[in-house]
Amino acid sequence: MLENTLITITKLCPTCGQIKGRVEFSKDKKSKDGLLYCCKTCRETYRKSWRNLNRTKDNAVSREWQRRNKEKLKLIRLKWKLKHKFKLPLDAYQKMLEAQDGKCAICKTTVPGRGNKLFSIDHCHSSCLVRGLLCNNCNSMIGYAKDNSDTLEAGALYLRNRKET
Repeated sequence: MLENTLITITKLCPTCGQIKGRVEFSKDKKSKDGLLYCCKTCRETYRKSWRNLNRTKDNAVSREWQRRNKEKLKLIRLKWKLKHKFKLPLDAYQKMLEAQDGKCAICKTTVPGRGNKLFSIDHCHSSCLVRGLLCNNCNSMIGYAKDNSDTLEAGALYLRNRKET
């Protein structure tokens, strides 16, 4: 009975010959045990060596995939940026956008601008804390002002005073 438990917890990698835990293997729905035949380490080693031998083919396949999956790639990049730069899950981004009624937090436009389909994530550059979602124009305005509210207020006052002329 103990042997059956060990079989479900561990697996032999035929490539390196080591017995490893289930977490060391990628999932594979087609196999009987639900795991890929070799461990993640061996799979990665094989993948890297194949890429080095077939760099031109691999680059062409990668470019073709990127060309056909532009929207998916944007979402992948957004998820990575949210997770690694802002520590923010995608659902939190979507909740922020809903809270702003799908509009820029400053000018209230519904168009992100500059060909973007997603609003920019406004954040404090020193702490990386997210403040809101902005269109490209408003995000650029804050960026050019170097996050200085005095500069932005002086600009608004300047525009108000020059409106009559």
